[in-house]
Amino acid sequence: MQAYRTHAKVEEGQVVVQLPKTFAGTEVEVIILPSESTPAIPKAKKNMSKYRGVLKTGISRETIDKQLQSLRDEWERPI
Repeated sequence: MQAYRTHAKVEEGQVVVQLPKTFAGTEVEVIILPSESTPAIPKAKKNMSKYRGVLKTGISRETIDKQLQSLRDEWERPI
């Protein structure tokens, strides 16, 4: 498989790429990616601390652990 990589500037919504003669008469796949020099939009940091304490149920940790263990014990059954 041959690959040809080049950088081009978009002008009026178009890009013109001059390919080598070895590609003449062949079908090619074109993938357009922004250049790495193009500044990326920074992603906002996720702040999970805003969820702390949202699910205050009044149930103790020990009670929750017992319920979880009970549910897990249900999984153990003869097949």
